[in-house]
Amino acid sequence: MLSSHILRHWMEWDRLSTAMIAGSVKPVVTRFIEGLNEQLKSGNFTGTTLFTTCIGGVASPELCLDNPALLIGSGPASGPLLGRFLAKLCNFENVIVIDMGGTTFDISMLPGATIHVTPEMRVGDFINALESVDVTSIGAGGGSIAWVDSRNILQVGPSSAGADPGPACYRKGGQNPTVTDADIILGYIPADFFLGGTIPLDINLAKNAIAKNIAKPLNLDTVAAAHAISALVEDNMAQGIFLSSVERGLDPRDFTLVAGGGAGPVHAAAIASRLGISQIYIPKQAAVFCALGAALANYEYVLNLCIYRSEAQLNVDELKGWYHALEEEGFNTLARQGLTKENMKLARGAEMRYFGQLRDIVIFLPENQSGEPFTDQTLKDLIREFHAKHQAIYGWSDPTMAIAISTLKLRAIGVRRPVELIKQPQSGRDASAALKRKRQVYFQELGGFIETPCYDADQLKYGNMIEGPAIVEDPTTTIVVPKGAELTVDAYHNYLIRR
Repeated sequence: MLSSHILRHWMEWDRLSTAMIAGSVKPVVTRFIEGLNEQLKSGNFTGTTLFTTCIGGVASPELCLDNPALLIGSGPASGPLLGRFLAKLCNFENVIVIDMGGTTFDISMLPGATIHVTPEMRVGDFINALESVDVTSIGAGGGSIAWVDSRNILQVGPSSAGADPGPACYRKGGQNPTVTDADIILGYIPADFFLGGTIPLDINLAKNAIAKNIAKPLNLDTVAAAHAISALVEDNMAQGIFLSSVERGLDPRDFTLVAGGGAGPVHAAAIASRLGISQIYIPKQAAVFCALGAALANYEYVLNLCIYRSEAQLNVDELKGWYHALEEEGFNTLARQGLTKENMKLARGAEMRYFGQLRDIVIFLPENQSGEPFTDQTLKDLIREFHAKHQAIYGWSDPTMAIAISTLKLRAIGVRRPVELIKQPQSGRDASAALKRKRQVYFQELGGFIETPCYDADQLKYGNMIEGPAIVEDPTTTIVVPKGAELTVDAYHNYLIRR
């Protein structure tokens, strides 16, 4: 496998590392794609098979086999697509996208409802230097295992019980206490309505696991231990968001928290409270957050050409020829996917630095559909965009300093059919028709377990309002609404929570 084919980059380690990752997963990817194709063929599938990629686009199986590194981190990359879509739908200026599943908690910062990419995705000790959606993942999910360390201090994660055997309450033989076990004990997740009641959970197994492994070593009662587990994982997730924010110079209080994943809506309000975030948005399809985001993805590829030129060495005619070559390659790559030029967009970009610096900044100009010629003004636009992004990232820029371009970049985009959501008819604020039952739920700020109204998510209507404390029971997730928070159902049957 030729490293310069996998990654056109002048840094040897980045090329080698990315090629090693691609080579290591290629046998697995090949077997999977071949097996999938056989299954689809035997099922008389007549549609188009597409895979999500790390850049947040989709690609054909052939392109993924040609460069398997495209698939590294491709799952979480789809979540920010839905976050951006919802931000534009609801006119949110800034959003933090979180996705809490069974194993990981994924964080994406979208200031200005803009998805950022990085060429430094970490895979263990290696780097996947292909452009990837900037997602931070920590070991915090519903299956994260709670344990007591050698100092007799409670820890949660990063190890996970996964789906098999899963949390103790799954009744699959799991012995380790998990976040889901704690949430069952506290009443956040209804034991009789997990996945709409198709998988009944055993609260006694959850209590036994936490009592044996956490409560007894820490000299706590089982409920206090369960709350400690839930509170600790929320602290860990809030800290992950805080660090992701401040290292980018952002204040999480200026953002709306968009929560996805089966476990995300359970803990979203508590996380927001810790960070001072006043607004939370939860889609009805939170449990399939990334899958729905993938339905929004366009075909997208990033092409590179290493040139390394200082500003004094830049020649507009030379740059025009190089970009033209990249554009032709981009058009041809999209055409092989069955796209016509009417559905293609191009975005020119570059990896740039101040001359003498060691690190590049990736910038892209706005997309154009006609492939406008590269001119003196285009070069000025690239340089201006570099100064602006340097200011945004590092807090300073100096337009008098000479710049250098190390790599020319082109984003080739094939636009798929847009997704349109159907609005519900307006209803009143009264949500009493959706009241399902009342049951005991633990709220520490209210003194412990209290009789809490639980609402059937499928019976809620546009305009309905619920004041906390309350629970919204959906077949695929649960929304915890604490005291002092108000949940409103919007026109798309999504949920807006304001504290």
